[in-house]
Amino acid sequence: YLLTVPSANQAQVRIGRLLKKEELGNDALLLFTSKFLGGGFTSQLMQCVRVKSGLSYSVSAFAAGQKEYGRSGIMTFTKNDTIVELLDVIKSTLSSVENKKFSKEEFEQSRGYLVGSFPFSFEQSSHFMQSLIQMDHQEKPHEELFDLPAKLGEIKMSDVAKMTGKIFDWKKQTIV
Repeated sequence: YLLTVPSANQAQVRIGRLLKKEELGNDALLLFTSKFLGGGFTSQLMQCVRVKSGLSYSVSAFAAGQKEYGRSGIMTFTKNDTIVELLDVIKSTLSSVENKKFSKEEFEQSRGYLVGSFPFSFEQSSHFMQSLIQMDHQEKPHEELFDLPAKLGEIKMSDVAKMTGKIFDWKKQTIV
């Protein structure tokens, strides 16, 4: 979908889709996959979109469930005249991850970042309470929150590749 804004000098890009309840289930894998793709400077999308191609200053990805459905998305921006190139780079990056064209070092670096930053997500008591409320909404036991670092440790490179193909399948995305 193209929504025009008169005199805009850049294009805001949102790529994503709704996830069916049966596509959810492994919150740790959804989190790891989305952060590996677009969760910080060392993420796959950031390296390809910003570092290698210079098409945007930032790019992020997310995938998470609610009680009855979920959402996945990629957010970025670029100059109007590089929008097609940006979409090609994103599509290519997703394909590369799906086909396990990433190093064990990149994978372990992402895992280390997630496990190491996990405690900081509760620096404010309101963030901790929001997490518990979300778990109540999803009818999940609170213990799952504390098990996240261990669950992240069990994820394999092939798990992330498979989840990328499932959740971020280019043919299923809506692009705005």
